[in-house]
Amino acid sequence: VALKALPPHLYRDDYMRGRLRQEARAAAARALELDPESAPAHASLGFALSLAGQRGDAEQAFQKALQLDPRLFEACYLYASEMLYGWGDLERAAPLFERAIEVDRNDYQSPIILASVYLGLGRPTDALGAARQGLQIAQAQLQLNPGNLRALYMSAQALAVLGEDQHALEQAGRARELDGDRTGLVLVNVAEVLAILGKRDEAIACLELGVTRGFRREAAIRFDPFLATLRDDPRFPGLLDRMRRESNLEPPLSQQ
Repeated sequence: VALKALPPHLYRDDYMRGRLRQEARAAAARALELDPESAPAHASLGFALSLAGQRGDAEQAFQKALQLDPRLFEACYLYASEMLYGWGDLERAAPLFERAIEVDRNDYQSPIILASVYLGLGRPTDALGAARQGLQIAQAQLQLNPGNLRALYMSAQALAVLGEDQHALEQAGRARELDGDRTGLVLVNVAEVLAILGKRDEAIACLELGVTRGFRREAAIRFDPFLATLRDDPRFPGLLDRMRRESNLEPPLSQQ
């Protein structure tokens, strides 16, 4: 099961649900039948289970993958982002993101998310270093592909952490322009940029539109350190409630 074959933006996208989620789980199950000791297959199963909200089973699968191959990038990155960072367990997420960075020096996602983790842990100096590292890699990716939405909005997050406000807004605006405000994940990540910069009204409006466009991962919003400036806003709890309500309206997945 080649997790890296997935487009990077799908690792945390709200499109990874329904049929695609079922297919990911089925593919992992088939791979484990062929090789029960396959670390990538266990990581793939953990990813599919995490998307289905089965946290306990997902964590077991990720831990098995890391037991088999402690330096498997996909296991480090997806366990850190899906299971730990996504549920506010920053202390355990940090070393896994650090290991992912060691394993894949060309990945910009891990250092930029790690910057968020460090901010949440009260380590601002480390956050600046991680943001610089991720920004350098993301900008190199944008030289090759200027339309890479993931690299654009994550560059904007790194720039915001580094205090380069205008450049951050330009990158975030470019991501929204290219996406046409169609994708919930893009809007949520742009909202993070706005929140870092203290633009609360704009950030809340962007989050609300992101939910309208299908983003339903309430825990990801609730625990996100980049959104810390919004948590005392009276509109924020209502937004979380809306995400929970609308998530419950989605049809259940097949158990097969």
